[in-house]
Amino acid sequence: MLLMIAAVPLETNQLRCQLQDSREQRLGSYRIFSGTIHTQKLLLAHCGVGQNAMAIQLTRLLQQFQPQAVLLCGCAGSYPHSGLTNGDIAIASEEVCGDLG
Repeated sequence: MLLMIAAVPLETNQLRCQLQDSREQRLGSYRIFSGTIHTQKLLLAHCGVGQNAMAIQLTRLLQQFQPQAVLLCGCAGSYPHSGLTNGDIAIASEEVCGDLG
């Protein structure tokens, strides 16, 4: 199973629409969604904004599930001059903690 995690549900909306055999459950205060896309088992989860929220929810997810890989996805909404629009793909080669200044 592949785990994809994002801060807020808006960031996974397009993926959730593609899930086949979708199931919803709760983990902490968040809904998580499981299903398949092109035969790939997928778990979509949300964690809230910020590094602490991500660390807490990811720890919960790793304790309950055993994913083969974890991918962080998002909409880069904090960076309006990035030139990206919803549905575009950007792959980071490094991460600078922009939310911390």
